[in-house]
Amino acid sequence: MRQITFVVILISILAPAYACAGERFPQAKAAALEWLHLADEERYVDSWITSASQFKARISQSEWSSAAHSARFPLGPLVSRTIISRERKASLPEAPDGEYRIFTTKTAFKNKSGATETITLVQKGGQWKVVGYFIR
Repeated sequence: MRQITFVVILISILAPAYACAGERFPQAKAAALEWLHLADEERYVDSWITSASQFKARISQSEWSSAAHSARFPLGPLVSRTIISRERKASLPEAPDGEYRIFTTKTAFKNKSGATETITLVQKGGQWKVVGYFIR
């Protein structure tokens, strides 16, 4: 009987941890995917508008639109995107301390099947905003 009680207690302690492990950082992930969707639709102005102030301070709206179009247009339309890693950081180089989430994706476009995207978000005022985006 003690063994059964121990197993039940162990399961009740570990079950919430396993449930949370299935989906890490759901709000940040949703914000990242929404932002990427704007870029996928070539809505670069909208992606700039919805980005964090740190992003906007580094690049103007017109510079971002031009750079994003130059980088993304030759790749063609999105075929698939899979998140391959998620990280939580409290600090980043050349950035103020905060709550950061970094997502890395393996992405296929019509003209490039092996792209890797890295998108970094910061939590500001209860919302997740993009502070960085890189594509290789």
